[in-house]
Formats: sequence, structure tokens, C-alpha cells
Amino acid sequence: MKKCPIVLGVPAKIESNPTGWTISSVGEVSGRLIDFEDAFPCRIEAQKDKDVVQLGIGTVSSRLCNAVYSRILDSALTFEANDLKIYYEHEVLKLSWCGPLAIKTVENLMSVHRGLPFFRPLNRKEFPCPPSGWCSWYEYNWYINEEEIMKMTDWLEEKLKPYGCEVVQIDDGWQGVGKYYGSNRQWSVTCAEKFPRGMKFLADYIRSKGMKPGIWCIPHVESDVKFFTKNLELFIRNDDGTSIGEFKSPEDNPAECCRKNDCDKLVDWCGRYFLDLTNHAAVKHVERVIRMLVEEWGYEYVKIDAQGGLVGVLKAQRRNLHNKKKVPEEAYREMLTSIKYILGEKRFLLSCAKGFDGAGICDGMRTGDDVNLRAGWDGIQPAIKSTMRYLHYNTIAFYTDPDAVCVRDPLPFETARLWTVLVGITGQMLMSGDIMYKLSEQRVDLLRRIYPVADIHPMELYPLREYKMPRIFDLKVKSHGAGDWDVVALFNWDAKEPAKMEISPERLGLEPGQYIYVNASYGKILYVGEKKVYIDIPPKECRVLGMFRKQDHPQVVGTNRHLTLGAVDLESAGWDNASSSLRGISNVVAGFKYQVWIYVPEGWTVESPDVEIMGDLAILRIKSSENQSINWKIDFRKSTLGAVQE
Repeated sequence: MKKCPIVLGVPAKIESNPTGWTISSVGEVSGRLIDFEDAFPCRIEAQKDKDVVQLGIGTVSSRLCNAVYSRILDSALTFEANDLKIYYEHEVLKLSWCGPLAIKTVENLMSVHRGLPFFRPLNRKEFPCPPSGWCSWYEYNWYINEEEIMKMTDWLEEKLKPYGCEVVQIDDGWQGVGKYYGSNRQWSVTCAEKFPRGMKFLADYIRSKGMKPGIWCIPHVESDVKFFTKNLELFIRNDDGTSIGEFKSPEDNPAECCRKNDCDKLVDWCGRYFLDLTNHAAVKHVERVIRMLVEEWGYEYVKIDAQGGLVGVLKAQRRNLHNKKKVPEEAYREMLTSIKYILGEKRFLLSCAKGFDGAGICDGMRTGDDVNLRAGWDGIQPAIKSTMRYLHYNTIAFYTDPDAVCVRDPLPFETARLWTVLVGITGQMLMSGDIMYKLSEQRVDLLRRIYPVADIHPMELYPLREYKMPRIFDLKVKSHGAGDWDVVALFNWDAKEPAKMEISPERLGLEPGQYIYVNASYGKILYVGEKKVYIDIPPKECRVLGMFRKQDHPQVVGTNRHLTLGAVDLESAGWDNASSSLRGISNVVAGFKYQVWIYVPEGWTVESPDVEIMGDLAILRIKSSENQSINWKIDFRKSTLGAVQE
């Protein structure tokens, strides 16, 4: 970047240097950002308070932000000055500061500094938000069948589709040869016993219910012995001609092998035979598998597994490859490009897991190991750790998938809530993984509160895990129709000890003033004022608060529909001073007992008869027999006595 990216409102001396520019000025100065049209406020490294993680919906900013980042340019600008403030004015990014300002350019933030050499900005045209749905693996494993998929689809259509659940994804277990792991990778054969009407029938059935059918596979491997024998040139083989996916003993590959069910071979869990991706004919075989899934059968969401170690396999076996000169990363990306070309923009491609060389091609990326509910608290650590490590990629390089969310027993209810809140407030891909019709209504409600995934972007563009598991996740919301607020999730990651956490406007980068603190789970006013607030949290639990800047009249302080307190359901909400009324439009789900929470300050009384009064909180209850947008209005009267309602 050759010229200074800020247009100043007053004359000042601008000097360039090897890392950026210095603006010499006196007093308060403001400027407008140019040539960074898609940039948003952020931090690219942790600051003094490493416990606070910022996220955003819409054009939000914070006094904590000292940088902006452009996805298109993959460049950041950092700023250092007294009283620095980055803010939006009519959708335009501006800065204000006092005294001199130092500007530093950080180019190639994702591709170089964050370890994604093939970075390209995520194309969000067809998928403006991460997908949400259900995956069969985490309860059924290989023992899924047609009847259960149909039963689950029917349940999801009725109970979660109205809330934003859209994908029904069939995982491992649909194949017809072998039982599990590396023995059942013969993609051309469907298990007739479990899926008597075939996979196309199920895709059509799922789609008939208004949902998107999804399917799992590992297209770069095979387990068909005859196919391998007849097409040896398509596969990676050892010097003696045997497959690299076969082992003589567990010690050869103890972490990755398992006994094949129908012979005495030990085979890699991924598959018995690995295709040689430097051979164009082998890639053509991958293409045939994918065309079968999406063009013949009609699946719209494809999860390809075992991607994280594939480039490593190609590197380790380079002397045995068809084209030894082919760069392994290039061969891998050519396969992915072929897969995505067949899928097209309208079908979703999820890479599993940690196949980061697929950046710029894959729509979604599993970022960690499988969760395991049988291991309790330890079993959900992969989702927590992958969130900490890779959240900064979400919505920028691809949609991050921290793995499925499971809320069933024996997981304690409050720990299940912690899990749903973590995924919901970070705006990552959301796939539930329980036998849904067996869940209690209370646990289903945990999931309803996070469907659909909101349009959330990270504002901390660095790996969080390096800074000892931050506990305060502050989602800043800007709704053009309903105003600004913060949703603050407080996590106690300790398995044994309770925690006391402090929050305040200053700590969250908010402007000074009085704020209304609301319990976001139950719609209760906790505190109104400008002091610090302390929250006690038991081990392995979380608390969620809403923070709203206090007005001098009644105001909306959230809804009970979604974790975001209105970002996905509240089209508009505003005060009409002429009529002393609050007016709004809410998108209501049929049958849901919808609530709008209103703070009623001292000196005001509610005039509308159908509103429940609980101290300084008024609750408007709406229930509709159909999904629709509902206009509502609440009248108030300024009390001459100034008494608070009881």
C-alpha cells in the first residue's frame, strides 16, 4: 500500500516508514478509512486483558479494537495513539484520536501470519451463514439405517426446521461391504439390509420435507480388493506392491489401524487402499464417486473425511507416487477443486478434519478431533480446544466446524448449556448429534436457542488457546432495526473450582454510562447502573447476560427466541416519543411462546393491558399458530409520582 489509508478532517503531517505511516498532529483528530472497503474493526494480537474475546454481528466496534482487517486484501492496519477510537458512521469506517498516530500495515495476515498459505476469502454468496443441521454419527455410529433417518427427518421437520435447522447428514455406515473403519470403503455398494430403497430415495425423502440431504465419505480411499487388483496403477503401493493402508502388526501404525472384519489384514481406519492423487486417472475415480453422491443420488451437503493427514501421506510416499515431481499440496488441491467443481456453488463441501491446505476451496472445515459424550467433560474438550485455536478463521477463510453438539444425558444440563452457548455465540457450524426424539423438551430448548447460526464474525484474529482459555465472550450486536446491545457469555472452564468474573462497560470496550444487565436465559433484570458487576459461576458451567445502554424511556432488553436476544428474530424495535409507545416487528415461530422483554424505568407505567409486569421488567407474550412476522405495540404513561411498578 503506497498511500496513507486515512483521509484526515484537518491538515496534518503524514510521513511514511518501512512498516506504515506516522501522522503528526496535535489535539483531537479524526479521519476516514479508504481503500479498505470491506474492513472491520478487530485485534490481531491479544492485549493486556486476555480473558475477553470479542465477536460481532453487523457493523460493530469497540474501544478495545486497535486494528482493522480486510478479507479481500488479506491485510490489516494497526493503530497506536492516545484515546484511539474506531467506529462506523453511515457504514463508513472512521477513526478519532489525540496527538500523533502510528499506523502499521500487516500484509498477508491469514496466508502468512496465521498459517493458511492457500488463503482465499470465503465465498458467502450461496451460504451467507454457516449451515445448521443434524449428523447421524454421534449416536448411531455405523448402525444407522433408512428407518431411523426417516424418523429423524420427520422429527426435525416438525421440531427444529422452523427454528433454522436445515441439513440431515448421513454419516459412516451406509456402505454395503464390510462393517466399519477401513473395511467398508466400497462406495459403489449401499447396504441393502439397512437402506433397502437406496441412498437416492433417502435424499429425495429428506428434500421432500424441506430439508437438505447430506452424506459422508472418504473419496480418496477404497476397500474393493478386486478393483485394487485390476487397477494397481491408481493406488499408492509399497516397494513390494502391497497397499500402504495394510499393516502386518498394530505396531506399524498403532494409532490409525484396526482389524478388517472379513480378512486377517490390519488396515488404516481411513481405508485399505489409497488413491494416488498425482495420477489423473485416480482423480477421475474420485470424481465418479462424487458425481454418484450429488448428481445421481441428489445430496446437497458432502462431508469428506480423513483430510487432515492426506498431504502428509503424499509427502511420505512421494518416491512411490505416479508423478514424483508433483507437489503434494498441489495434487491434493486439484482433487478438492474437482470435487467442488462437481458440487458447484449451491452445494456445501465440508472438509474433516484440519485439512487446512483446502482453504479457498472447501466451504467448511472441521477444526478438531471427534467429541465423545461417553467421556463426559473430557469428551467435549475437542470442541472447546478447536474453537480456541481456530475461531479466527471462521467466516473469513471458511466456516469452522467444532464438531457436533450433543445435549443428552448423562451430560449434566448446565454443561450441555455451556456447550450450546459456546457454539452459538461464536457463530460456527452447528450440527446436533443426539437421537433427537429421545431428548427432554428442556434439552431440545437448549438447541432451539442457537438455531439458526447467526451471522457472527470474529474480532480477535489470532489463536485464542495460546492465551490460557479466555472466559468472557462478548458478542456485540448492531441491528439496523432494533439498536445495539451486547450478549456476554461467561464460561468457567475449570472442572473443579467455582469462578467469580467481573464485567463492566470499560472491560468490554463500551462507552461509559449506565447499562441494563439482563439474565439472557430467564429474562430477569440483574442490575442497572455503571458499576462493575461480579458473577459467580460453578465449575463446568456458563452464564449469559445481555447488556443494553440505558435510555430515559422504556426500551427492549431482549427476546427469549435466540441466544442473540433478538438478532435473528427482531426485525425492528423502537421508541415513539410522540405516542409514548414501543413498536416492533418480530418473526415468530408457530407454537413458540415468544417473549419480548422491556425495561420500564422509574417514573413510567405500562398502559397496554396484555403485558405482564415483574418489577422493572415488562413481558410481552406472543403465540402464533403459524410462522409469521407480527407487529406489536406497547403504550406507556409517564408517571407523575415516579414510583416503580410492583
